[in-house]
Amino acid sequence: MLKSVYQNFSNRAAQWGVRRALYWQLMHACKNWLGFNIHYVKLGSGMRNIYEDERPTFPEGYQVKMVCLQDLLAFADSIPDMSSAFLKTAFGNGDLCVASFCGAELVGISFESGTRAPVTRQLELEIPKGIDYIYKTWIHPQHRQKNLSQVQGWVRRQSRGVDTQTWSMWYVETHNYPSLLHSYLHPRERRISGGLIGWVRLFGREFPFRSPRARWLGIKFAQIKGIKGQAHD
Repeated sequence: MLKSVYQNFSNRAAQWGVRRALYWQLMHACKNWLGFNIHYVKLGSGMRNIYEDERPTFPEGYQVKMVCLQDLLAFADSIPDMSSAFLKTAFGNGDLCVASFCGAELVGISFESGTRAPVTRQLELEIPKGIDYIYKTWIHPQHRQKNLSQVQGWVRRQSRGVDTQTWSMWYVETHNYPSLLHSYLHPRERRISGGLIGWVRLFGREFPFRSPRARWLGIKFAQIKGIKGQAHD
């Protein structure tokens, strides 16, 4: 076991550097043992005309499209945190979803909400007006590095027609270096920091927190219905 842990650490250090590998190890332990989660909030501009939005290269053999509830029910519970109950709630709230398929296999997915969306089983985010929140973004590990995330974003924007929303928002763990470390992006594609959000689990209860910048943006946590509590200002 120790040999495996050391090998995994060595692999991460080779990819990201020793400092990042150590930070990953620390935050992974905090998440698993202390229930401590912390994320960067990211904002991306959505003010682009549909006709000026350059079409990315679609990977050969893949289909990326907007989907509805019936398209996904057969895949419920086959990917992380995507139960049939979650799907019915998301589509019932009017959320949009774009999915990637390799043949008949679901290999990528991303949801979008303009109101609120679940974060954990206890907490959800209230989305500031005028912001589209991108959540539950997932690409199968064997199908990464194929530009699917960018293609999914493009398909989602095309589905809106001329974009009337100003920003898209999402969050990513501060130690998720596969997502944080990427190649060059054009200035119009670069992400703006929206501060930090997170939560800590104590005695079975999750307590959220936000940095001043996230608070200024109007990001709020609320307890999911059926769980005691109110929105956290």
